[in-house]
Amino acid sequence: MGPRVDNRNNISYKAGGPDLDLWPIVGTLLLVVFIFAFAMVVWQGRHALHPSSHKTPTDRIALIAASPQPSRASDPTPEATPSPSPTAQLVDTGATQANAQVALPTARPTAVPTARPTAAPKPTATHQPPTAILNVTPKAGVKALHVTADGLFSWDATGIISFQFNWGDGLSDGPQASSVATHVYPVSGTYLITMTILDSVGLSSSSSTTVTAN
Repeated sequence: MGPRVDNRNNISYKAGGPDLDLWPIVGTLLLVVFIFAFAMVVWQGRHALHPSSHKTPTDRIALIAASPQPSRASDPTPEATPSPSPTAQLVDTGATQANAQVALPTARPTAVPTARPTAAPKPTATHQPPTAILNVTPKAGVKALHVTADGLFSWDATGIISFQFNWGDGLSDGPQASSVATHVYPVSGTYLITMTILDSVGLSSSSSTTVTAN
């Protein structure tokens, strides 16, 4: 058939089938593929940044079980009950007689060492007797005379240990550690006062002087 002419619009139509344009279809398919590929890239990137978000429910249960649970302050802490300590018991094996008692070893008392007295040093040929120096004040006065005897200036190389004062009226003071002594003469007369000193090795020496009570 030849071409038909529409005299109304002066438009020519072909009798054959229309030509198909494939480029819009191909472009649409390419756009879909591009969008799908972009979505996959974005999804893989999020999966790489947050790997914990894709854990299975089993993994989440394991994490919850492993996490420490907060303790309740109101729950009392169970106290440990002390277990009774085993007590030793004696078993009769038949090798000993009935009602035999085991004798425990008794501690022996420790002997306390006794202090032995230290022997006083004995004088040797090099030791010299002490030097006795006696001072008496006053040396004269009315009866009821009160005198003071002093051996302070006496000396010895080993040390003086005692002083003894004889007042000449039948009375004496010492031996004593002090080098000073006093005495009263109630009766008039002249009296001989003698001081005797003793050193640490047993040597002695004496010194005398007179006083008069009027």
